[in-house]
Amino acid sequence: MKRFKIIVLAILTLPIMFAGCSLTRTQKGAGIGTVAGGAAGAVIGRAAGNTAVGAVVGAAVGGITGAIIGNKMDKQAEEIKNGYC
Repeated sequence: MKRFKIIVLAILTLPIMFAGCSLTRTQKGAGIGTVAGGAAGAVIGRAAGNTAVGAVVGAAVGGITGAIIGNKMDKQAEEIKNGYC
């Protein structure tokens, strides 16, 4: 139950982190991916017997994936802005 509360708290603080900052889509994607990946990894890791390793691996994979997706969105927005589409 304690871990669940920590995960929920982390997810709920995410919008507060992004509300006051001017971040690129890449940075937002990395942050969201890290939190979501960490939470998913912790759940999977717990089922596999090692919550910490699951959370770390999930956070790393989620962060990288989120950054890649966010970067692609930044490039698309720039193309639309410049009229290349």
